[in-house]
Amino acid sequence: MSMMFQLIACSEEGGRKDSTIRFFRRGKVALENKEYVNAIRYFDQAIQEDSTFGAAWNNRGVSLFGINEYQKAISDYTQAIEIDTAFWDAYFNRANAYFEIGNYEKAIVDLNKVIPNKKDSAVVYTNRGTILQAMGKYDDAIKDFEKVMELEPNNAIALVNKGAALFNLKKIKEAQQLFEEALQIDPEQHFAFNNLGLVFAENNDHEKALAYYNKALDLNPAAPYYLNNRGFTFIQLEQYNNAFKDLEKSLLYNGSNPLALRNMGIYYLKTNDAKKAINFLKKALEVDNEVKEGFYYLGNAQIDNNEKEEACASWNLGKQKSSQNSIKQLEKYCN
Repeated sequence: MSMMFQLIACSEEGGRKDSTIRFFRRGKVALENKEYVNAIRYFDQAIQEDSTFGAAWNNRGVSLFGINEYQKAISDYTQAIEIDTAFWDAYFNRANAYFEIGNYEKAIVDLNKVIPNKKDSAVVYTNRGTILQAMGKYDDAIKDFEKVMELEPNNAIALVNKGAALFNLKKIKEAQQLFEEALQIDPEQHFAFNNLGLVFAENNDHEKALAYYNKALDLNPAAPYYLNNRGFTFIQLEQYNNAFKDLEKSLLYNGSNPLALRNMGIYYLKTNDAKKAINFLKKALEVDNEVKEGFYYLGNAQIDNNEKEEACASWNLGKQKSSQNSIKQLEKYCN
């Protein structure tokens, strides 16, 4: 539900020889044009000529990040930091790479080093708030997003991100208000449209939710999470063909999203294909065994497939996660 990230490339050239500077500048141009492979090649040459060129290490890390080589990017940022322990841009970039591999604690450590030296940088607070939100530390995240709004009062992204944190704290009306404020500042803020869809879905107003997901997808048609959200809403509206199309696209773009896998399982459950439903629901739970009502739906699919013992085991796991729906099924089928 929230938004990030931005990397910082730098251009400290110092008193290096002309050929090193030429390679570095060519790498910078390639990086600015998002020609990441070419950029890496030029920064390689600059580093080969001068292994103490911290900016070249940092920028090669940014280029590697651009092709999703996060571990290699971390290694380059670390090298830049070893050359200059006050290289705050490299700490910032390394935090983003740590976020991408799910190492949130290390990301926060790096950003905590950056903030005292970049107190007026909204993007640093935005990124730390986003990571804190991913860690479930919503109150701390809100403080960072409020700091962004203090620095940049018309920052629509900060409004959306604060709203997302409030939504996760079940403060639905406050979240809705912030999403609407964000759209007044930026009418093409697709995150806000998507999140308003979540607000109305939470209130079981699936027609309104659908309208907002449509607006989000009009602005960003290939967003896998928006497709998943709309697909689930189509299931609620019993528009199963549309649901399948959206969920199939969502999984094509991101095949490891546990909610999309769960929702495809629900689609097959609703369309009477219990075996396929079981397959997708098990995949969802393998990725995230906390996926909402995963064991409840898995048990339903198993009971439909005449697997009563397995269904009761699944609902028992759901009961352990405080699923009232699983408890009801246990009472109905398993006592």
